[in-house]
Amino acid sequence: MKITLKKIIKAFIPYGILKIRNIQRKKSISVNIDKKQHNFSPAHIPNYIMQKRLSQIHELYAAGYTATQWCVEKGYKNVVLYTEKQYWPLMEPIALSFRIDERTTMRAYSKIPFIINYQNEIDFGSFVSDALSTIDLKDVDVVFIIKPDVDLDVEKELKGSKARIVQLPSLIQIIHSYFFSEKPLLLFTSLHPDVHLLTFHAPIFPQKNRTENENNIFKRSKAGLEFTVGLKNGIFNTSTYDEFSYTPSDVLEMITPPPSYLDNNNLRIYNDKEGKYVNIKDGHRVTIGQPENSERTVYFIGQCNFFGHGAPDGGTIPSQLQTLLNSHAPERHFIVQNYGSYIHGRHEDYFRQLFLLPVKPGDIVVIQATPSKHYFWIDLSQILQRPHPYGEVFIDKRHWNENGNRAMADALYKTLEENDFFSEPKENNLPPGTLFAFPHLFGIPESVLQSKAAFSTNIPVKHKLFPGYEKQIEEYKEVLYEHRNKALGENGAIVMTAGPFTYGHRYLVEYAAARASTLYIFVVKDNKTFLEYEDRYAMVKEGTKDLPNVVVLSSGMFIGSRLTFSSYYNREKLQEVKIDPSSDVIFFSKEIAPILNIKTRFVGTEPFDTVTKQYNETMHKIFPENGLSLVEIQRKEIGDVAISASRVRRLLEEKNFVEISKIVPETTLSYLKEKYGG
Repeated sequence: MKITLKKIIKAFIPYGILKIRNIQRKKSISVNIDKKQHNFSPAHIPNYIMQKRLSQIHELYAAGYTATQWCVEKGYKNVVLYTEKQYWPLMEPIALSFRIDERTTMRAYSKIPFIINYQNEIDFGSFVSDALSTIDLKDVDVVFIIKPDVDLDVEKELKGSKARIVQLPSLIQIIHSYFFSEKPLLLFTSLHPDVHLLTFHAPIFPQKNRTENENNIFKRSKAGLEFTVGLKNGIFNTSTYDEFSYTPSDVLEMITPPPSYLDNNNLRIYNDKEGKYVNIKDGHRVTIGQPENSERTVYFIGQCNFFGHGAPDGGTIPSQLQTLLNSHAPERHFIVQNYGSYIHGRHEDYFRQLFLLPVKPGDIVVIQATPSKHYFWIDLSQILQRPHPYGEVFIDKRHWNENGNRAMADALYKTLEENDFFSEPKENNLPPGTLFAFPHLFGIPESVLQSKAAFSTNIPVKHKLFPGYEKQIEEYKEVLYEHRNKALGENGAIVMTAGPFTYGHRYLVEYAAARASTLYIFVVKDNKTFLEYEDRYAMVKEGTKDLPNVVVLSSGMFIGSRLTFSSYYNREKLQEVKIDPSSDVIFFSKEIAPILNIKTRFVGTEPFDTVTKQYNETMHKIFPENGLSLVEIQRKEIGDVAISASRVRRLLEEKNFVEISKIVPETTLSYLKEKYGG
């Protein structure tokens, strides 16, 4: 045996002395990371909690979800950070993010002032705190208390100020909820303003008046695991399924996640399966009772409770909602799709799936989320509190059987009915700039970003801009192909609403027709404008019939429509907002123009409407990449006033046909007099 100095010391020095020396060595915590050195007294809190909080902060910050960004988006400009010296490792990443971002002003305080100096002050600067008692909260928007656990004493000391007080555990939850829930949904609603979004708080386990079965579940911390083990051994250890005729192997099939894989979009897809109670088709759980012909879709996005953990195909929430829709609203022609999935530790999968949905106007998306004033949210947390008529519901504290799914389906149907989800989509109260904030962080495929949020068009479109409309796109293109015999030479195009057709429109048409082999006029097909589409189309047709190289066409669903350019139809409220009409412009460039050999698009200058002005600017940026050009001509004026259809509409309300006759062709005037009297 080899004798070492260490063994000799251990042999002759009493164990107790060694133990005391060892404790003394551990009376301080040393941190040495990236040339940053600190030496603190030990925190009066278990180390695992410190590590947990630090890990949570680093996880959020690594993804770009910082307290600074949250403050900026919430409008907080003056920020106070409070900590204590031993908690500096928690404070450090938060303080650093504020220090390097000049959009906010950060001040630091502590119960006892302290200074942290870095070895390299040029790179890292220094942290200096003032005493807690010196805080002046007069102009402070928010105070962050950076301690591992809630400190009520500090909060009490700061009480009475107008500043918002946020403890570190709450801060972590707020940032997580905002960036992993609210923010992606704001982005989705900005991309799809014509789609309903129904968000909710899920039901919670009964707080009182529990059944015997629920009490047994409540007392066991591993109730779910024990239930699964029991099923594998051929027994039920709860009475959750007593009213059903299922065997343990039947229920085991219902609670076992089916095999899955990640596709090219990093999206979880389930292998198709034919089972006794669980069936998968085209990568998703089967919904029972889907009608053959449907007009609108309800999509369920979420985790295992939506997928149907513990329930047969017919007992999932989507299937039970489909039954209610078929029974109570068959004329609405809804089909319900189950896009629920097991989480597998990947929360971002929900949003990746959300942004890949083939939604169309009028569809409904149901997803669990945190509340927000910017989209519809309802609290369903109490619907499974006792008493209720649904019998035994819980498999464990977080999962329900088909009885619980029925309660959810009933509550969701009632919400849809009472809040008018079956009519036109509600207008979302979105903050400005939603579309452009951190879209890359939500797992959104590059194709969606390029089509919706960027001006880059170096991607093959092939209907990716408007998934779910493949059939309508092909049908519309077939109509355009019928006019290809006139598509010789270099042709031009004008897109107009013409509500009504004025001398200004006629001036633009004459100018463009003189510079194009064939000029195609696309009249926007929308019947929610001041004048009906058929009437506007007739006025344009009649007002240009003397021009032999002009062809008047319908815009269909894909040129200047509510689907492709929704901002235009809400432009009165968006005059101060940056919009993104690139999907409309890209689609025209890549899918419409090539069919008719359109090389130039003509527009009038826009002196009034900033939304239309931004649309024109977008065409200037995108068209050259696709071999097109945009020509803007000065609007025709009468008496130094540009002619506009909106002026005609105002005069029409006054029935002032004398003034109207000065700015519209005779064909339009005759129509307006016949329609409105004059």
